[in-house]
Amino acid sequence: MRKLEGGKQSTVRTLAGIIEKCAKLADLYITSTENPDIKFNKLIHLIGSVEVLTLAYERIKSKPGNITPGADKRTLDGTSIEIISKLSKDIMAGTYKFSPSRRKYIPKPGKTEKRPLGIASPREKIVQKAIQRVLEIVYEPRFKDTSHGFRPGKGTHSARRYIYRKMKYPKWFIEADITKCFDKINHEKLRNLITKKITCQKTLARVKSALKSGYIEIGGVAQRAREGTPQGSVLSPLLCNIYLHELDAYMESLKKEFDKGSKRKTNPEYIKVQREIKKVKADSEITKEEHEKAIKELQKKIRKIPSKKSMDPEYKKMHYVRYADDFRISVIGSVEDTKHLKEKVKAFLKEERKLTLNEDKTIITKSTSKAFFLGTEISRSDGAEKKVIQNERGKKTRIGGNYRSRKAPTKKLLGKLVKRGFMRGIGSTARAVPRMRRTNREHPDILTYFNAVVRGIRNYYSFAANRSNLSKVVWMAWKSCALTLAKKFKRKTIKKVVDKFGKELEHKETGKKFYKPDNLVRMNHFNVSGEINLEMTRIKWTNKMTKSNLGKTCVICGKTPVEMHHVRKIRDLKNDMRLDWFTKQMALINRKQVPLCKEHHRKVHNNSLNIIEQNLLKENIGKRKK
Repeated sequence: MRKLEGGKQSTVRTLAGIIEKCAKLADLYITSTENPDIKFNKLIHLIGSVEVLTLAYERIKSKPGNITPGADKRTLDGTSIEIISKLSKDIMAGTYKFSPSRRKYIPKPGKTEKRPLGIASPREKIVQKAIQRVLEIVYEPRFKDTSHGFRPGKGTHSARRYIYRKMKYPKWFIEADITKCFDKINHEKLRNLITKKITCQKTLARVKSALKSGYIEIGGVAQRAREGTPQGSVLSPLLCNIYLHELDAYMESLKKEFDKGSKRKTNPEYIKVQREIKKVKADSEITKEEHEKAIKELQKKIRKIPSKKSMDPEYKKMHYVRYADDFRISVIGSVEDTKHLKEKVKAFLKEERKLTLNEDKTIITKSTSKAFFLGTEISRSDGAEKKVIQNERGKKTRIGGNYRSRKAPTKKLLGKLVKRGFMRGIGSTARAVPRMRRTNREHPDILTYFNAVVRGIRNYYSFAANRSNLSKVVWMAWKSCALTLAKKFKRKTIKKVVDKFGKELEHKETGKKFYKPDNLVRMNHFNVSGEINLEMTRIKWTNKMTKSNLGKTCVICGKTPVEMHHVRKIRDLKNDMRLDWFTKQMALINRKQVPLCKEHHRKVHNNSLNIIEQNLLKENIGKRKK
């Protein structure tokens, strides 16, 4: 270890040591993947290592919520390698305990009731993230392909792709919702599940501490948690996936029991028309024109007839997909079969997981009706004529009647624009309005904001069959952007804004324009990252840790050790004239965190940097940017 000014020793590990620890995480994944029955011991040495805790800090440091203080009033501001090292020692010794989170109530969209949100200490989130990172590596190879929520390489698009590929031509959908799933997870059952894979008692004790930490109401005393995972906890989504993995396994066994037959029987009507076509083709007594006309009419007729029987008692299929606590089941079978499946799932959740299906939200719908999943309308046509679409590879293909349709809910999207203040009214009364909170921003920043909204919607619905309908959303966003610029530059109408900046609302100096997609044709594309690449994961871990500012020198004086100075959101700082001098400098260089020695960190908070220190800051920041 190298000596620092002031006689202290640096606790930052060597690059070789960091890469070694990173390699151990990758090796843990390989071991977990290749040995499905292995039990893991001494995981606490990974969770509590300075390297993994540093990686955890790097993962969460830029999230605005982690600048919100927990019950202990502390934030990530002031995080140092000494704090990381102390956390490491406490975790390794088995003495680290989580404190209660601060409970806050936030509104539920479209409802009068509120849901509780636990705001944990940001510094405790470092430990939660380290535990989550290691447990994720242990459990990820065990999770089923039907689970898509809060998993690396999976998400809403992979869930929809699973539906597209697997849930072909269903007759019924079961739309299922679990009542307060996160709040009702049974601690004893969860611990029993975890002990099947993990025998490290110190790791188990840390998970138990996280579950039991409880919460503090405003003006109240700490309440210990008896059930559920803490809302807002970094660990909660992973623990929920571990808990519901048994449901995924049960649905897999239920599918094997339910499925019957390899393919549907051919529709007799379809066969009949096929024979008529063959008969016409073989008829030599009619003219060529009559021959072509008859075949054309029969081909039109056959395209409207399903080639397979819609209801075949010798053919049954069931598919299931889950995203967190929300899941869908597609059924090829009778409505009685579907009801029976629903009751089986309901019984399993109640008896094995002590969870309850929300009867109001768990419904059986005919596949020709609209079913909703992850913001998408899913439905099936009933005997429609075969049509040509573009498949995932970009090639045109003809699909049969009863094809599945995945549509963007345009009305709901416009409704969200109303709630977020982009427009007022729906339908014939709809009109765009300016985003008043954005009028104090610079012209390019306003364009950046609206472009992010448009690109987000375009990318999210890249698979939608009615993607062209998103033009209505883009048009309203454009008008709202134009009206926002009108307010900023004191222009009374959109026409005057267009006269000044053009149809693309361009900022001449930077060349930034309002983003209008070239086209919104159906792409049938799913944004899925694919399988985990261990080598890329290793590189990312290494880069995160080796580039961590925790190991760098003070940006003003060059001394060590350092503490990290944090701000919440750079984009909210750039035009705020009330900022202190130092925070303005951070906004100018687009940094949320900078390393400072203890003395200069104190001066920054007191706004007492002298002119020499200010000049050193400007000079050194310029070098750091290079």
